[in-house]
Amino acid sequence: VAHTSGAGSGTGSIAAVQKVIGMLQDMTAKAKQEKKDEEVAFGKFETWCKMESASLKKDIARAAE
Repeated sequence: VAHTSGAGSGTGSIAAVQKVIGMLQDMTAKAKQEKKDEEVAFGKFETWCKMESASLKKDIARAAE
């Protein structure tokens, strides 16, 4: 298949490249937001785990007495 370049094809490829760049920027922004959300969720989970662990240790110590 032969590809001929005309006056309009250069403009189309620039628009396509700009569209891809825009999509990549959107993906980057979405990934950063997802990372932030995941860090917040993990922080909450980590705090819960520490509190539960401390509570269980106290319960075990009380039961051992």
